[in-house]
Amino acid sequence: MVTKEHFLELLAPAGDPESLRAAVAAGADAVYLGGKLFNARRSATNFDRDQLQAAVELLHLHKRKIYVTVNTLIQDSELSQALEYLAELYNLGVDAVIIQDLGLVKLARRYLPGLALHASTQMTVHNSEGALFLKNLGLKRIVLARELTRDEVAAIVNTAAIEVEVFLHGALCVCYSGQCLFSSMIGGRSGNRGRCAQPCRMEYRLIRDGRPLKTSGNYLLSPKDLALITLIPELDQAGVTALKIEGRMKGPEYVFSVVKTYRRALDDYYRAPGQFQVEPAVLRELETSFNRGFTTGYFGNNRNAALMSFNRPNNRGVFLGRVLKTDPEQDRVTLKLEADLESGDVVEIWVSRGGRGAVTVAEIYCNGRPVRSARAGMTVSLPVQERAYPGDRVFKVFSNQLEQQTREALARDNPALKLSCDVTVRGTAGQPLEVTYRDGTGHSGTATTDVCLGNAKNKPLTVDILKEHLGRLGNTPYYLQQLTMELAPGLMIPLSELNQVRRTALARLREQQLAPYQRQPVRLPSLALPQLPAGERRPGGKQGQPVLSVWVGDLESVKAAVRAGAALVYAGGDELTGFHWNEPQFREALAFTRAAGARLILAMPRINREAQRQLWLDYYRLITAVVPDGVMVSDLGLLHLVINDNWQSIFLNYPLNFYNSWALQAVAQPRIEQIAVSPELTLKQIAGLRPTVTETRLEAVVQGPVELMVSEYCPINSLITTEAPCPKTCRTGSFALRDRKNLDFPVYTDQFCRMHLLNSKDHCLYSELAKLIRSGLDVLRLELKIYPAEKVELITRTYQKALDSLTMGNLPE
Repeated sequence: MVTKEHFLELLAPAGDPESLRAAVAAGADAVYLGGKLFNARRSATNFDRDQLQAAVELLHLHKRKIYVTVNTLIQDSELSQALEYLAELYNLGVDAVIIQDLGLVKLARRYLPGLALHASTQMTVHNSEGALFLKNLGLKRIVLARELTRDEVAAIVNTAAIEVEVFLHGALCVCYSGQCLFSSMIGGRSGNRGRCAQPCRMEYRLIRDGRPLKTSGNYLLSPKDLALITLIPELDQAGVTALKIEGRMKGPEYVFSVVKTYRRALDDYYRAPGQFQVEPAVLRELETSFNRGFTTGYFGNNRNAALMSFNRPNNRGVFLGRVLKTDPEQDRVTLKLEADLESGDVVEIWVSRGGRGAVTVAEIYCNGRPVRSARAGMTVSLPVQERAYPGDRVFKVFSNQLEQQTREALARDNPALKLSCDVTVRGTAGQPLEVTYRDGTGHSGTATTDVCLGNAKNKPLTVDILKEHLGRLGNTPYYLQQLTMELAPGLMIPLSELNQVRRTALARLREQQLAPYQRQPVRLPSLALPQLPAGERRPGGKQGQPVLSVWVGDLESVKAAVRAGAALVYAGGDELTGFHWNEPQFREALAFTRAAGARLILAMPRINREAQRQLWLDYYRLITAVVPDGVMVSDLGLLHLVINDNWQSIFLNYPLNFYNSWALQAVAQPRIEQIAVSPELTLKQIAGLRPTVTETRLEAVVQGPVELMVSEYCPINSLITTEAPCPKTCRTGSFALRDRKNLDFPVYTDQFCRMHLLNSKDHCLYSELAKLIRSGLDVLRLELKIYPAEKVELITRTYQKALDSLTMGNLPE
């Protein structure tokens, strides 16, 4: 008997209806899936409206929950459609929506207060303050960043007192989710818009001072897959609400196998928490589905090389053993099995010379005799077409048994996809026949025939006849467990009446079971978006032209930017060049900028993890003690802290993903002086933002190497030195990742040893300055924090001179 009082919700993915049914059959407590609109897995099959309605009914009949992903950034022109979509999901009865866009959060809370919202991991919540900020916005649950350790998760749970969901199993992103611009900037396919092309799974070479280094593999940004099955007790102790399996792009075989394995493990844990352990066979079962190699990730306190799959970016399968000998004449290899094998499986040989080859196992020989299957420990030989050599590794990459198990699980007569019910039949001669189906939890559906029972002449109603007709439940969600007949002997009724009364009674049972989930429908015509008030431009440059802001990396560059005409200078935050700011340097920079009539804004780091709380709090106290002209914030947690902690002007950075007008409104308050919009917006989209912003300046990055990724993973430490503590090899030269087109993407590390991967080319909108001025932008940013003072001054002066010549009254057509 299960005795555990607190149950962790097992949350399964579904990319199509088959995977949904696989999740239910395997025992998921809840399923998350995407519709055809606004979801971060646009390449999955996903669900149309009818399929969504069917999914809601299936899960609610089984007393499971359904969460729908609306986890992309939304542009202004899509907001009305997105809100109508949320209303449709609410009317369908979904239990929650997983959401990323702050603007859509604002609208949902205003117009759909009864719709539960879960913060997507795309919102990059990695500290308690971030969770509190979203809690105050009305969100019910936070899906935390995958980079957090057990202690960090527990601290957020205890401080924020909000439902917390963490990833349990599946693919890991190498970048903080919601912070990756790699696919967008190099290929025009935005991960924030659901179209990630996964450039992180491509081959790269590590470059040091212009020369490639020899590494253990070429997939330098490809993490292993997460598998926290051994850490279920720690997940429970951390106080999380839900455990999420990644995999909406994978098929029903993966969903069924992984969910089934974790369901069994969780149930074992509930029965005897103190005796929980995971046998090697269970891990092999998970490997059978899909794996790039497994890791317990950051939750298990892993870093760098321990997270990565340098040799292979896709499924490596289950290790079967090494080739003991080959028989070229019969095209066979012999190996001692370390896992089970059967005919129909697909194996791949990692050939030491000449690449890899895959073969479907048609025959297995053991002691010279053909067998259908073989167990671990047996020595077998297999026919192969590819050349192999002794010592080569052999992996099973497809399991015929798993496919058969999944087909059986998806069969219509599988009891796991049905609900048991009992039926009672009552009646007397001259009265209608009454049929009642019950589900055992108090729900029932009753119907009576249109004609009355009569005395039978030759074929009276019997238990067998009633079972045959009232137990025909194949196309329904039910199966018949027991029939009770309360009829006098010798009665009859037309058999067609039995079929009709069965359908009516079952429909009423279904209605009663679904009644608790019904909602008063929201009327869509009432959801027309109101026009936001037009804002007045806060004074910027002369004649209304935008001013220049420059982000620099050291004290001399502050002075260079000011000399060249920058109105705003940003300093501090992520220290990428090895220059470390202290209070005297900040004060000197502030005095210099003010003397020149410019302003100095001091920045907090982009990522402020719970485990490093004291470090970034000390940094925060340092910059606020200087009393700068504003504080630059890049994450929701620091926004929450600054709003509630001091009186200084707040500048919001683009990693907060401001993509539409309502996102700007979601954080609007008098102390927020300036907001940097997403670098993924077009000039036309930016121009649409300007009239809706009241008393807040808008900024866009126009020059500099855009940060494509910020990651806790450091390829320099992983591939050059694995010493602890880190010897700071990153400060001994210049590093980059070189792709297949020989483009070099610079790699920098900050004071917290995080990797910042920059674009191979500088973002440059110099030729678009006239359009930028017309767009209504107030501030144009030069992102120059990695450049020396001389280059900072040259670029800043060049832009300032161009702006001076392009006054608002003298713009070219």
